[in-house]
Amino acid sequence: MVIALLTGERSYTMAGCFNELSDNEKAERPSALVDETVKFVHALRKHLIGIIMFQIVSPFLRHYFPYFKNKSDDYIQNMKFVNQRIDAIIKRRRQEIENTPLDKPLQNDMLTSIITANTPRDINYTNKIDNKEVMRPMTDPEIRGIISDGIIAGTDSTANTISFIVYYLAHYPDVKKKMLNEIDRIFQDDKTRPITENDIHNLKYCEAIIKEEVINGQLKQ
Repeated sequence: MVIALLTGERSYTMAGCFNELSDNEKAERPSALVDETVKFVHALRKHLIGIIMFQIVSPFLRHYFPYFKNKSDDYIQNMKFVNQRIDAIIKRRRQEIENTPLDKPLQNDMLTSIITANTPRDINYTNKIDNKEVMRPMTDPEIRGIISDGIIAGTDSTANTISFIVYYLAHYPDVKKKMLNEIDRIFQDDKTRPITENDIHNLKYCEAIIKEEVINGQLKQ
């Protein structure tokens, strides 16, 4: 879910989870796509563990004690794999943007917004600031860092919050109906347009749902 919000790339994590838990039936999705998604998700989890290890284990232990050195080398290789996957997503999206005519709308996701920032494709593009360093488009390594931060930060808190919101909405259809009515009222027939600051302020009921889940989550902990 977090990967889809950040990159706009479709993920098959639910299908992968179903395949792992089911002994007989398999999800009706291309097995190669499911396997690649599962591999990437497992690598992300391992990457998080690696970050923690590098924070709490001293460089001396990581360099000179065989157990920690082997673990360290393994986590570094895993990090390289994660970076390669994210770089591939960025490169693919850049190509899609370049091949999209200027009069055609682009995807509404964080990655597309970051790539097009400070370019003519940026919906907020302005060339009034003289500082070229401030107004330049971001490089792929910079974009990778932002996407990585988003994935790491969203793996726990954001993903769990969204999951529980969906769970509670499924159990309270009246609340779900009111939420959808508010979304329909704000966005009307154009659900794919970029969200504005006014939209966020006007989505009072959606905000209340999010805050209620956060409060419930804190109480349960």
